[in-house]
Amino acid sequence: MGLRPRAPAWLGLRNRGTQPRRLLRPAALAFASASGCPRPKPPDVPAPPPGEAAVLVVDELGFQALDRKDAHLLFRLVSHRYERGSTIITSNKGVREWPEMLAGDEALATAILDRLLHHCHVVAIDGRSFRLREIEKQIKGK
Repeated sequence: MGLRPRAPAWLGLRNRGTQPRRLLRPAALAFASASGCPRPKPPDVPAPPPGEAAVLVVDELGFQALDRKDAHLLFRLVSHRYERGSTIITSNKGVREWPEMLAGDEALATAILDRLLHHCHVVAIDGRSFRLREIEKQIKGK
């Protein structure tokens, strides 16, 4: 089962120079081409390949479970970037839930987490969604 894109395929963000150095990709779109989903039209700003960006942000990893093929692509990406570039991953899943998220492959999840957690800062955010709190405030204010 493939992942369905919900946003532009990628956003290249420019630094002071003319070449984009950071790349933001929702996780579902990072694997869209591998899973056979149609790719949305890319923006006018060229983006570097994910392995070459100085900073790669994979957003919403775990929003949908990855199939085996996509889980292996994530492993290849993380392995390629290991000690070469900064990678930021946002997820609503704790590390104990990663095997389930990665096609049930505990060995693969361990290998990915080993590389990600080696030189990292984990920022755990607990609490209610900021967006939901704002909506609740709006509703109560009416």
